[in-house]
Amino acid sequence: MSILAGFIFHKSKLCMAKALRELFISGESSMTRAFTLSLFIAVLGISYLKLAKVLDPHFYILPTFMVISLIGGILFGLGMVLADSCALSILWKLGEGQIKLLIVGISFILVNSVTDKYINKVQELLEENFVKNIFLPEYLTYKGAVFLIIGVIFVCLIFTEWSKKSKRFVIKI
Repeated sequence: MSILAGFIFHKSKLCMAKALRELFISGESSMTRAFTLSLFIAVLGISYLKLAKVLDPHFYILPTFMVISLIGGILFGLGMVLADSCALSILWKLGEGQIKLLIVGISFILVNSVTDKYINKVQELLEENFVKNIFLPEYLTYKGAVFLIIGVIFVCLIFTEWSKKSKRFVIKI
């Protein structure tokens, strides 16, 4: 199954970095729309499985907001755009012969290994001082949380379409 998924990713040139980057670099939005649609389908599918009680509604939901995840996500997104690849596409682009990504891959491994040693200490420090555990279904119910997520996805899709037409967020390089 993993080989099939890798083959599909490689042949489709599916890349999260491209989905996030191209809207702001070239104004192209097809990959952004594809990722938005796939996220929408995933939310609907998983929500159905949980609401139909095929899966426990709390399965794989962490009732915390991790500041370290926010910081890590911002750094990962920045690195992904600068390297022109996400973790998955680093592998298939390296397989295609893009040697510059060998440096990116090695850097990714080294930074990940070093930060993994210290991440728990930083997380504990931040949680003691800045983090309150938030579990959205406690405030909005499970259905309300799903509708909020779907609403955010539609706002992103509307922004994507508006940005494609207006080109206001395209960065001239």
